[in-house]
Amino acid sequence: MNRWILDHSQAMKDAWKRTSGRLTPFVVLVLLLGILLALPGWLAQIWLGMATLIPEEAVQSEAIVFLQKDLDVETRIDLERTLTEMEEADQVVFVPKSAALDALSAEDGLAPIADLKSNNPLPDALRLTFTITAGEAKESQIVQMLESDDRVLSLRYYPSTRIQYASLVEMLGFLGIGLSALTIIGVLMAVFLVSAADVVDDRRRIELYTL
Repeated sequence: MNRWILDHSQAMKDAWKRTSGRLTPFVVLVLLLGILLALPGWLAQIWLGMATLIPEEAVQSEAIVFLQKDLDVETRIDLERTLTEMEEADQVVFVPKSAALDALSAEDGLAPIADLKSNNPLPDALRLTFTITAGEAKESQIVQMLESDDRVLSLRYYPSTRIQYASLVEMLGFLGIGLSALTIIGVLMAVFLVSAADVVDDRRRIELYTL
């Protein structure tokens, strides 16, 4: 038991002597390894912090489809049915112009608009809510289709925060990959320097023993 303790204590002393002789490469190696291990946690913390700032209603994209004023009921229902049958559509709600005027007049400072009920300038509209799984490409395709539809007067598209932050998340991913690559290169260089120093020490010992 004493022999085991002596051997290991001597090994620890020798290791400390080697490390103290090359303290700078050792410290650099430890720091680079720490950064490499901490990168996934930092990126995950940033992602979770962003997720907590996103309200639940902003997760789904929406589009307000303003209809032509002279559009008859059957044509409007046909368009509403077409949108409802799409896989990317979660909900389609018809918003009559009277309800839109009431909601607008309820806003602060816009109460006088309620006097325009007899000559309502607002068009009827469809409120299209996309599913969470709908991708940006599919949503853009549907928006372009509606903009070219003769039954549609105009359209307002409100992309979800998930789509708005997609480029930011992609940039964070590339940043994480770049930092990880640089850290790995640094670790390899530090390991190479430590190994080279060990080889030099071994050569010196061999030269001393052969004198």
